[in-house]
Amino acid sequence: MDTKRRREVNADEFRTIIARSMDGFLMVDIKGYIIEANVSYCRLFGYSRDEILNMHISEIDPIDSVEDVAKRTSEIIQAGSLRFETKHRHKDGTNIDVEISTHYFPDHGGTLFSFIRDITKPKKTEKALKESEQLFRTLVSASSQSVWSFRPGGLTEIEQIDKANASWWCEFTGQTEFQRTADNGMGWLDAVHDEDQQVALNNWQNILTSGKSTAAEYRVRSRDGDWRWLKVRGVPIKDSQGTITEIAGTVVDITERKQLELQLHQSQRLESLGVLAGGIAHDFNNILTAIMGHCSLAEMKSEQAGKHLREIQIAVARASELCRQMLAYAGKAQFVQSQVNIRSLVDEVIRALSPTVKQNVEITAQLSDDIPLIKADTSQISQITKNLIINAVEAIGELQGKIRVSLTKAEIKAGHEKDYLGKIIPSGWYACLEVADNGCGMSDDVYNRIFEPFYSTKFTGRGLGMSAVLGIVTSSSGALQLSSKPDEGTTVKVYLPEQVRLKVEEKQVEG
Repeated sequence: MDTKRRREVNADEFRTIIARSMDGFLMVDIKGYIIEANVSYCRLFGYSRDEILNMHISEIDPIDSVEDVAKRTSEIIQAGSLRFETKHRHKDGTNIDVEISTHYFPDHGGTLFSFIRDITKPKKTEKALKESEQLFRTLVSASSQSVWSFRPGGLTEIEQIDKANASWWCEFTGQTEFQRTADNGMGWLDAVHDEDQQVALNNWQNILTSGKSTAAEYRVRSRDGDWRWLKVRGVPIKDSQGTITEIAGTVVDITERKQLELQLHQSQRLESLGVLAGGIAHDFNNILTAIMGHCSLAEMKSEQAGKHLREIQIAVARASELCRQMLAYAGKAQFVQSQVNIRSLVDEVIRALSPTVKQNVEITAQLSDDIPLIKADTSQISQITKNLIINAVEAIGELQGKIRVSLTKAEIKAGHEKDYLGKIIPSGWYACLEVADNGCGMSDDVYNRIFEPFYSTKFTGRGLGMSAVLGIVTSSSGALQLSSKPDEGTTVKVYLPEQVRLKVEEKQVEG
């Protein structure tokens, strides 16, 4: 192909590319007059091609005069190309923010090729982000809270907006300067309690991974040597592309609130112990009254002593059972542990209880065949199953209801599940006993107190039933989960570790 033909083909290809471009295109001579425009530019600014041709750039640029256009044209000719932002005027008179990339081609008679892109939306987004950040800074500066300023690579500075003290962190901790001496840039952690350092780091790391605001509470040593509780909230600050460029976190001293919470907890604990002591005294008094009564009757009528001795034995057995429940509640029971087939055990309890349950309650069993063997006390596992089913029956009351008892093999992955107390359940394989009912469910108050000793919503049945269940589960290295809503029923899950893991734990203790 000869050179002339190649140039014609290249020119045709170039015109096709320009015509199909999503960006606007203008060809301008060195005097600033438009000699070509593509469809995209005409559509964006409302002109026809005939209208735009031979117009001067200054007529559509509300910022630059004829002299400004000449000066910029000179700069482009010298540099060969230039990228800049300006405004172009729409035919209806409105101004549109644009980004222009201009290239000078001396071989085409000294013309400028300009690609024009509408940047109105990015400009609005950038403006909104700046206004949002400025509003955040203003609100913070007007508050009495302190602010930490982070960068994604680590904590690089700490900023105090409190008017009374420009170096709050140093004043609070007694450090002479904000520490950046650690190799990882985290020297500030020296002032955080050892047990809370991971919590403090996770708080900010969670912002980076989730892009959402977070909050955490941890202890920091003050200049007086006391540990003070801080409530730290963090919020990500992003650029126009959504990239986190900074993390700002407000800091509030909540030590007094924590102390009040501790006092309340201690008060509730003392109240719980009072209820426990009162309940135990009441039950033992009833048992002792029965024993003393039968002893007196045996003395009065010796010929009926055998009958009264049997009643005394029954009372003693009740006292022994109460003691076992107390030990189970405290997690101090001495179990006779053995290898237990929990599937057979649960099946036996269901078969024994089903005939005694009211006809308005239907019990269904879903017991898997691949349940792992567990090391446990047979009587205690039976007690757990019985107590959970009886509680479910009482929750249904006189209405028609269903109870589902299921037993499955469950795998808990590290850090994925928490128990009723909010503790992480250790990873591994478990036998999972689940008892679910569609009864009355629990209010928040009942939910929070269900495992308290001698607590009950009924006039009868006060005792250590559910508290003993929790104690047995804890003593068996297991875990318990509870979910319930008023009028929607209750589900209790008991996780008992398979025997293999228990053996591993025992060896670790022995070693």
